[in-house]
Amino acid sequence: MASLLSMSFSAQAINCKVGKVCGNACISSHKVCKITPPVKQKVVKKKATASTFVIVANTLNVRALPRADSKVLGKLKRGNRVFSVTPEVPAHGWKKIKFGNRHGWISDRYVKPL
Repeated sequence: MASLLSMSFSAQAINCKVGKVCGNACISSHKVCKITPPVKQKVVKKKATASTFVIVANTLNVRALPRADSKVLGKLKRGNRVFSVTPEVPAHGWKKIKFGNRHGWISDRYVKPL
């Protein structure tokens, strides 16, 4: 009853007779099939995810931006646990964390997941 056409269109027989075209249709040797439009896929925005990490460096700077030359907001010590929030735009080599009542950035070289 149903077959696949190229370009992600599907064809479905709809009360048509061989050799007759039914509206926006294709003709096959067996049946005339109406082409159904491709299914629209719902775009889902990726939500931020969170994880807990432990600091493995003796001291780790928390920075305002994911850059080594960014302003230092504070420091963390070995064994401190941090709550990482994945940003909408990833910054490779950095983790965005909750730091007090705001967010900061730490190098991901000096943390390990719990």
